[in-house]
Amino acid sequence: MEPTTQIEIGVIHLDGATTSAPPSHLSDLKKALWKDELLHSWKEVLAEPEVAIEEISKKGGDTIPRVSFAEIKGGLSESQIKAIQNVGVVVVTGGVPEEAGCLI
Repeated sequence: MEPTTQIEIGVIHLDGATTSAPPSHLSDLKKALWKDELLHSWKEVLAEPEVAIEEISKKGGDTIPRVSFAEIKGGLSESQIKAIQNVGVVVVTGGVPEEAGCLI
């Protein structure tokens, strides 16, 4: 469905009565918001998940960064930090001894 530039505005009052047009300044404000820039930016927002899905498809399991507990203690590199911030999650290995992990 193609977006339209026509705007229909109505007002519903608390008593249930309706009017066909709000004050003109509200109508003018809403029309000003629905310009090409807004539609263009919305199309960009809609395209972002497609870019992320394509990246995840290419990287597979490598999408989520993995670091060892020892690396965290020693300090992560800038590239590791950026990768974690970009994805929002990290897998930390070696934090619990294997014997203790098997007891859980």
